[in-house]
Amino acid sequence: MTPQFPAVVLQGRIEIHDKKSFREYMQKLEGQQVDLTVEKWKDQRSVQQNCYYWAVVVKIISDDTGNDPETVHEFLKAKFLPKRETIIKDEKQILAGCTHDLNKDNFFADYVDPIRA
Repeated sequence: MTPQFPAVVLQGRIEIHDKKSFREYMQKLEGQQVDLTVEKWKDQRSVQQNCYYWAVVVKIISDDTGNDPETVHEFLKAKFLPKRETIIKDEKQILAGCTHDLNKDNFFADYVDPIRA
C-alpha cells in the first residue's frame, strides 16, 4: 500500500500536515529514485454512509438470503465493483473490486444505488 501524507498547497508550496512521519518515510527511501504524484484530495465516505450500507443495504440482503453480512458484502463487491487484477509469484488472479477506492461523492452513485436498484 502506498503511504499518503495529507497536505495543503499554499502560495505554490506543499505544506505537509504530519511532517515528522513524512520525513521518517523519506529517510527509508534515501538514495532511491521515486515517483511523486500529487492529487486533489477526495473526501472518504462518511461514517453515516458506511453505517447505512451495513445496517440497511447489507442487512436487508443478509436477512432475506440467510447469508452472513460479510459474505453479502463480498458478493456485492464482486457483482457491482470493477474487477482488479493482481499477480503474486507469476500467478495472476482477478479479484473483486474494493470499496476503499470509493469516496464520499461516488460511494452511493457508483455502488449503493446500483445495488438498491
